[in-house]
Amino acid sequence: MRDPAVAQSVRRHAHLIVACHVKDLAAAGLCVDEDGWADLGEGRMPWGTLCTAARSAGAGLMVLEHDAPRDPERFLRNSVAAARRLQRMTLPSQSESQDGKR
Repeated sequence: MRDPAVAQSVRRHAHLIVACHVKDLAAAGLCVDEDGWADLGEGRMPWGTLCTAARSAGAGLMVLEHDAPRDPERFLRNSVAAARRLQRMTLPSQSESQDGKR
C-alpha cells in the first residue's frame, strides 16, 4: 500500500469493517466534466491493494460510487467489470476456502 498509515488504520479498525466504499479518482486534468472522478479501475487509486486489505479485515461488500458520471450506464458497466476483477484478485479460491486456508 502506498501509505502505510492506511494499512495500519485498516488493521486497527478491522473489527468494525463490513463494507468497502469504492470510488476512483481520475488523474490530474482528466475527467474534468465528471468533477475529477473516474470509473472504478480507470483512476489512480490502488484498489487491488486497498480491496485486499479491506477483505482481509472482513469487508464482504463493495459499494460502488461516482459523484458525477457523464454516462451512468458506462460507469456501471466499467465499474462492475473492474469490481469483478478485484473480487477474483482478493477472494480466496474455492479450493483455499474448502481447505480452511482463508
